[in-house]
Amino acid sequence: MGDPSEELYFTWLIPNKLAACKGPRNIDDLKFLKAAGVDCLIRLADIDETLVSPKDVADACLEDYHEPVPDYCPPSQAQLDRLILYIDKKINEGKRVAVSCRAGVGRTGTALACYLVYKGLDWESALAEVRRNRPSSVKTPQQENAVKRYAQRLNGR
Repeated sequence: MGDPSEELYFTWLIPNKLAACKGPRNIDDLKFLKAAGVDCLIRLADIDETLVSPKDVADACLEDYHEPVPDYCPPSQAQLDRLILYIDKKINEGKRVAVSCRAGVGRTGTALACYLVYKGLDWESALAEVRRNRPSSVKTPQQENAVKRYAQRLNGR
């Protein structure tokens, strides 16, 4: 078994506040996330991709937020609104949040970029920052467009 941080592609986007990773596969992955300092786990994997149950997440002493999104698709704008508000609320409570999907790049990267937009970056800078931290993030034109649309809505355009 290799390094869990590499196997989970775990990285902090905002140190000790907001992280990203692949979807946890088992209780050991969940224990690694807890040991890394994560308090809340957002799971964007669709139900048929999910390898851990809500009970597994709770047993690892992590708060579970499951917002299923089909693979290679972006979260809807309504989902992004919910996700961003949840992330911001938890960070403001002093909790550390990890966002995951199957590979930890497409759906996860889309949500991370939108959070950076919410915190004040323009959409292109947000995408660049996520991709600098997590190469190959935001996999499809539809996911990239979702970040752009989120920024336009946030800025009232």
